[in-house]
Formats: sequence, C-alpha cells, structure tokens
Amino acid sequence: MAALETADVAALTTDGIQALSLPAIQALGTAQLGAFTSAQIPAMTNKQVAALTTAQVAGLATDDLNALSSTQIPSLTATQLGALTTAQVAALTTDDLTALTPKQIAVLTTDSIALTTGQVAALTTAQVADPTTAQVAAMETADVAADHRRRGRARCGQCRRDDRPPRSPR
Repeated sequence: MAALETADVAALTTDGIQALSLPAIQALGTAQLGAFTSAQIPAMTNKQVAALTTAQVAGLATDDLNALSSTQIPSLTATQLGALTTAQVAALTTDDLTALTPKQIAVLTTDSIALTTGQVAALTTAQVADPTTAQVAAMETADVAADHRRRGRARCGQCRRDDRPPRSPR
C-alpha cells in the first residue's frame, strides 16, 4: 500500500475503494485518507469504516466525517468515537447523531461533547436513556430543556414551558 500515492487515492472509483483490503485501509496515511472526496467516503464498506485506526478517524476533516452515511456511522467503534475531537462531534449532522447507537453515545467523552440544542433534541430516547454522570454534568440547561420537551414532558408537573406562575393551592 505504501506505493499508492495521494493522487492515486483521489482517483479511486467506488469499486476501487471497496476492493481495498482492511490492512490497505489501515495503511492509508492522513494525507491519503484526506484525499478521499465526500463522494468516495460513502463508498467505503462498513468493515472498512470499522477498520480505520483512531488516528485516521481523529484526522478526518469534519466534512469527511459527515460524508459517512447513516449505515456507516454505526460501524464506528467505541475507540474510534473516543478519538473524535470536539469540532468533529459538533459538526455531526442530526442524521449522523440519530444513526449512533446508545452504546456509541455512551462512549462520547465530555471533552468531545459539544452538541447544539438542535442536536440534543434530535437524539432518540434510547440514545439518552442512560447518560454517564459526566455527560449529564456537561449538558447545558438549554440542552436538558430541549431533551425534556422532545420527550413530550414539557408539562410534566416538574417543569413548565410557559412563564405563568403555578396555581396556588385552594
């Protein structure tokens, strides 16, 4: 694989990408992987995505990470997700986030979690059913409120969406 130049990688067809062996994928340098276009990234098989090293995943540009399809996202391992930077996590689309499994969400560290209120609202109940203490501590008030409203509990009696004062007991 060392003989494959960056320009050669950029010229690979979909079939050419899918023909790369897992060791060949792992041998790609940061520059070579960075030469993949946003049209080539979705051509990778789920096994190839899972075979990426943590350094390769950490080195992905945010647009390359976002080029992963919703069927490829669940292929990312816990180790790979742990290597994501704050900028990479913040750049994930809501489709990318909803494709993450609950186990994948659980491995995101508080150092990498920088979700917007919209991203938090897009998470499913299963994805946020069992957050770690550190993840909860890292959430902002607006994120908690967005999650609470998304779950349909805006008027649960414990919180109120409007500014009306609670009724006084009679």
